[in-house]
Amino acid sequence: IFDLDGNLLDCNKATNMFLSEHTLENDIIGKNFREFWSYHEKDKPLIPLFEEILEKITKDEKNLKFEFPIHRSIGDKLWVSAIASLLKIGKETVIQFIMQDITKRKNT
Repeated sequence: IFDLDGNLLDCNKATNMFLSEHTLENDIIGKNFREFWSYHEKDKPLIPLFEEILEKITKDEKNLKFEFPIHRSIGDKLWVSAIASLLKIGKETVIQFIMQDITKRKNT
């Protein structure tokens, strides 16, 4: 779950562990997506992708489905399928990302 500025507010343990391993950080909660997509040079193209997603979803308020690769610190690449949607939590509007590892499907 991200705020509308792209700061990670919350995620499940598996996502936190995966992205923490990606960035070699202990915890990514509170970090902006620009920070963790800047860790690896090969992931920097994800920054404009996520900027575009934030812009589209806040403007159109429609669910967006997309796929993207993530390069991990151990040298391999994972493919992720994601659905982004706006969500109201109390008075705050946030963006929820539901992600699934699709690496096996992409590699076949």
